[in-house]
Amino acid sequence: MIKFNLEKALAGDNIMTVKGEEVTQFVGFDLDNEYRFYGVLCGELESWNKIGKYTLKDKYTLRDKDHPNDLVMVPKRMEGFLNVNSNTCSSIHESKDRADFFLRMATGWLALTSHCSL
Repeated sequence: MIKFNLEKALAGDNIMTVKGEEVTQFVGFDLDNEYRFYGVLCGELESWNKIGKYTLKDKYTLRDKDHPNDLVMVPKRMEGFLNVNSNTCSSIHESKDRADFFLRMATGWLALTSHCSL
């Protein structure tokens, strides 16, 4: 899981709960209250503090405990070409040409280039 980043979340990067549920319409309000960040979770308006800890309806948060509704960043999808070589480290490349170039340089017994999405 990618640690929650308030600036990225407010800028529009996708966020979700620790249990994998999407949080939409995440906004912050300039109030004298630690719990000023709100979003929609499963059709309900919910709140979190600035480090992504879930705030219960009575404004109580378990600071030392994890909650399934705590926030994390949604991982970004990566796509590329993966070289797997039994003699050296594997590597991922943005283009097949670059992957093939490094594959030709490899001196291992087994080498393979494959397209992958992570």
